[in-house]
Amino acid sequence: MNHRERVDMALSHCEPDRIPIDFGGMVSSIMRNCYQRLCDYMQIHPKNIRYTTYDTVIDIDEAILTELDIDFRRVWLGEPTAPENMIHDDGSFTDIYGIKRKKIGEYIETILFPLANGDINNVRDYTFPDPEDQGWMQGVKEKAKQLHEKTPYSIVLGMSVDGLFESGTYLFGFEDFLVKLYREKKLVEYFLDKMLDFLTALYSRVLKEIGAFIDIIELGDDMANQRQLFFSPQIYREMIKPRHKIFFNTIHKHTNAKIFLHCCGSVVEIIDDLIEVGVDVLNPVQPSAYGMEARNLKNNFGDRICFHGGIDEQYYLPKANMDEFSKEVKRVINEFSPNGGYILAPAHNFQSDTPPEKIVTLYKIGKSPYSLVKSSSN
Repeated sequence: MNHRERVDMALSHCEPDRIPIDFGGMVSSIMRNCYQRLCDYMQIHPKNIRYTTYDTVIDIDEAILTELDIDFRRVWLGEPTAPENMIHDDGSFTDIYGIKRKKIGEYIETILFPLANGDINNVRDYTFPDPEDQGWMQGVKEKAKQLHEKTPYSIVLGMSVDGLFESGTYLFGFEDFLVKLYREKKLVEYFLDKMLDFLTALYSRVLKEIGAFIDIIELGDDMANQRQLFFSPQIYREMIKPRHKIFFNTIHKHTNAKIFLHCCGSVVEIIDDLIEVGVDVLNPVQPSAYGMEARNLKNNFGDRICFHGGIDEQYYLPKANMDEFSKEVKRVINEFSPNGGYILAPAHNFQSDTPPEKIVTLYKIGKSPYSLVKSSSN
């Protein structure tokens, strides 16, 4: 069974020869410092490493992916030719959406929101990048076609733009946008429709060219913290869900690829809704968040949606001893994997406090046959 066949079986809710394993993308990648230690530990020294503005690795070195037997490879959209990212003298930068950010410690914080305290006129005047700009597709079709036709891997279109709700928090500011969801619904609906028009136009254009070569489309829309949604389920169903459905239906019209949605935190209250609007794979299934325990998710939703992630970033990856960690990985696999529907990965990017031996151990366990994982966990 090759990598793509293994992933296809798992996503069809059947058990392949072993659990599919993932490493890479925007939300299952690795921080710069952690990656450097992993390379040293594995005695692999890649050149010309590309990092995102968030200090995560864009493309894990092929030698590492091969050694760990990772089942996925990724392609990324380019950036439009206009507007360009701008780097300022103080080290901050303004991205193509007009959002100004600055690195503080290891992380990036937003310091200027283009639509902060904006009214309907500000939203009307705001312009998204041109979805027809040639820069989005620079070299993308060629790479996607080559990976699809010449390799045995499952091909993922990496997360390239923010989701409907999350974009509002970056453009208006988190608190301002949440207040507007309740107090200025017409303004928010106007913004969400404008954002939806941009997303549907962009992905329609992209998938007409590469939809036949892609197996999974990685999207993100953070809507929760560890305890609950940022808003009521009713607000999701009224304001966001109808637009998610239009967006995801548009994607499904242009490709047979599965929709992978990243949403941190406790989203258990709306998983049924996410299934209804067309989400095929839910990530990161954050195990410390309320209601997101593996057994609970598998029992209640596991025959209707697939899960990706689930390996705890807050205790087990950085702090647990190796015996504790190995037992936890096997537990998660054994609870999520019956009848397929699970892809093993960290519950977000590997952070800088993760020892490299934990990463290697995670994937060593993951690429073992089911029978060995289950027997060794008893």
